[in-house]
Amino acid sequence: MKAYNPHEIEPRLQLAWEEAGLFCVPENSDAPKKYVLEMFPYPSGDMHMGHASNYTYGDVAARYAKMQGFDVLHPMGWDAFGLPAENAAVKHHSHPAIWTYQNIETQRKSFTRMGFSYDWDRKVVACDPEYYRWGQWIFLKFWERGLVERRNSPVNWCPSCATVLANEQVIEGRCWRCDSEVEKRDLTQWYYKITDYAQELLDDLDSNVTAYNRSGRRLYGEGEWEDRSSLKVGDSGRFRFRFIPEDDDYDTVTGSIRIVVDDDDDYEDLDLTIGEINVTKTNNPRRLASYLNKLNNAIEAYNEDGRRVYGEAKWTSNKKVEESGKFKFVFVPYSSKYRTVRDEIQINVN
Repeated sequence: MKAYNPHEIEPRLQLAWEEAGLFCVPENSDAPKKYVLEMFPYPSGDMHMGHASNYTYGDVAARYAKMQGFDVLHPMGWDAFGLPAENAAVKHHSHPAIWTYQNIETQRKSFTRMGFSYDWDRKVVACDPEYYRWGQWIFLKFWERGLVERRNSPVNWCPSCATVLANEQVIEGRCWRCDSEVEKRDLTQWYYKITDYAQELLDDLDSNVTAYNRSGRRLYGEGEWEDRSSLKVGDSGRFRFRFIPEDDDYDTVTGSIRIVVDDDDDYEDLDLTIGEINVTKTNNPRRLASYLNKLNNAIEAYNEDGRRVYGEAKWTSNKKVEESGKFKFVFVPYSSKYRTVRDEIQINVN
């Protein structure tokens, strides 16, 4: 058998993939869709083995989905508009733009040599004006709605990096990057008034957490934030919660959930037509989970134009239905252009 020569075989196949547009994603396809995204690297140098390991896992997931018949959106980009890139440029006595874009090109060549299945037509570079203008746009939307304010408050300041540090970036009183001693300074900064949405966040938690036992059976229960008094969204993307199962055979578990703040203008409202569910009274009351099909059959959703919108309804708990009453559910549209709707339905026990 002829020896495997990666320097001869891999560039030839990679060129064939590129010429065939194998990893480009069509806009109008009837195939099922899959989105695979790994974290964007800092362009402060070339790739190292940690990059090779991390992005190989993502590539395996993307290729597996493509082999299953999915149209796979698998983009790549660079987290290039922050302090690591600037500090690297200063260290190498280069202008940040020159240093950053040189490293982006170097890393892209390394990604290509690795044979990763990226759609390079969808490349994202955080320091490109075409990209960061959307951050400016969403800030102005918050401003227009009175959801940002300026105020003076103490912060962690690194005099060497000349920047503010989060509490997690201060290790025993020193900067996690340069080991300089961190100071406390009063600075005027912009703050997001996300506490205006605190109740909505609490209401949404139950509908976004699903628990299963080791046999794959779904467990119902109630989610609650670990510390409601300090719940502020904006400083971080993940928040701790507890899940309390209704079944006493299972212990309370803790976890974290990512909260993404979206602009309200990006979504459309739905109107629900809600019927009623009629069930027969028995000596052994059934739980809400057994009536999931009845729930979905009793609900229809319509957009502002009167067109029906399809989705899936889910109970927000799994209580026993012992007597007639209202029971809460959430309707999740299949299309991401519509908002999730929370409501309740009448169950009549006859």
